[in-house]
Amino acid sequence: MSEGVTVDLDFSKLNSRIEELHDALIGSGQGGDAATVFQDEARLFAKQIIRLTPPKNRQQGEAAIDRDLMKLFEPVNSDWVDDLVIAHGHNNIDQWITSASGDPKHIKWTYLDNTGGPMKDFHNRNRDNRGRAYNLKRQRDPSVWYAPYVVGYDKFTEYAKRIKSHVGRRKAAWALSFERLGGSVSNWIHRHVSGAKGEFHANQDPIRPSIVMTNRAPGIMDDLHFVRGAMRVRQEAIGRRMRLILSGYSKDMARGMKITRQAHKTPESFSEAA
Repeated sequence: MSEGVTVDLDFSKLNSRIEELHDALIGSGQGGDAATVFQDEARLFAKQIIRLTPPKNRQQGEAAIDRDLMKLFEPVNSDWVDDLVIAHGHNNIDQWITSASGDPKHIKWTYLDNTGGPMKDFHNRNRDNRGRAYNLKRQRDPSVWYAPYVVGYDKFTEYAKRIKSHVGRRKAAWALSFERLGGSVSNWIHRHVSGAKGEFHANQDPIRPSIVMTNRAPGIMDDLHFVRGAMRVRQEAIGRRMRLILSGYSKDMARGMKITRQAHKTPESFSEAA
């Protein structure tokens, strides 16, 4: 979530289920199983959220950046940019030119950039609170080649590459917790974990374990619906596992056997998330 914004999620039902699990396992003489189930479910929770957090994959994220940048920038031949700057300056270009096909074309370009230096500032000023670009090319006269910001192909490609290197940051804030719990993520997400806007705190008490995951990445407000959904899924899963575990204990005691540990780690909870 963005700086200065706090969202409180209702964990009361999940916490109640964890307390039931703890009490039931203590009563069965296997309190340590609570930590195994709890950490296993925490990994599955984090993995599910990573999977649901946009983008679906690296290619999808990079394609979204290409679409966003084309809402703001118009890349053209770099030599042409230099020539037009010399002839007309940088601002408010309103001229008739001859196109490559030999036809006259009316151009209206708000800013002409032959250095690439101001691109970052222009991009940041024209994004919404989710980081998505406004479409500055919308609803213009089709007979006029309008562009809010014209830049050479080389500078545009260089800037786009730099922005695409950020893909995966939103997932990385959850990946920090997932990795601390023993999970692994794809390299395009892992590269951002060291600087991720997230935190992880765990109490490894085998009887009453606790875990806190924090995500402050831009755009997190849009993810609350599936975060809540993942909480419900894990709440129900803990209940199912608790019943299976206690059923196993009951069978051991009925056969006069020594109670054995019934909780096992779920292999897929450790597998790579993307």
